[in-house]
Amino acid sequence: MGRELHVHSHPSGVEHWRHLTEIVALVIAAVWGFYVFIYQENIKPAGEPVELETTLSVDHTPLQSNKEFIRVGIQMKNIGNPPLELGGLVVNAYGVKYTSRTGEHIEKSISGIVEESRALVPGKPVLQYTFADTWRAFGGQRAAALLPGADFPETFVFAIPPRTFDVVKIEYFVCWSRPRSKVWNVPVDRQADGSFWFRGAVSAENVHAGLRCHYQIRGEYYPV
Repeated sequence: MGRELHVHSHPSGVEHWRHLTEIVALVIAAVWGFYVFIYQENIKPAGEPVELETTLSVDHTPLQSNKEFIRVGIQMKNIGNPPLELGGLVVNAYGVKYTSRTGEHIEKSISGIVEESRALVPGKPVLQYTFADTWRAFGGQRAAALLPGADFPETFVFAIPPRTFDVVKIEYFVCWSRPRSKVWNVPVDRQADGSFWFRGAVSAENVHAGLRCHYQIRGEYYPV
């Protein structure tokens, strides 16, 4: 009866290191996949601030029957990495006519700003148009979510008699936060001149909780 032969193979040092290298490569690939698909796409954006860019535009067109058509456009764009949710928007349009006299004047005194002008004195701004909208984050019925890079344009139109004003002054107030972070208690108020404005939106409590707002109370001016 013949003898049974058993052959035992032992991996060489080269094969051992090859197997170890393959394991390390698989671990690195798994870590890289986690970094790209989990961290970069979800964890990192969740820790970054929500950022909104607002751009204003105003144009006017003469109409028949001695009228002038004014169009105000505002575009809100998510320029950050996380998605965001709009809370509310206020836009106020005023007509301003300059007087024929010069003199020192300050339109609105704001803390930290020193302004002196000896040019033509502007008359009192006259409210021509006011608009307020609130979305889900401010207790409204509709949601207004913006993914990274997405924009949200709004357009407002009204007509005035020609040559009534020299410039149009635009004030706006826009607020946003992370999607479904909370419903913010920010009421819409009427100011003394009849225009809309958000009351208490930029309180320390709201800012600490994540509400972000951008407002232009000094106004931006456009010739008409």
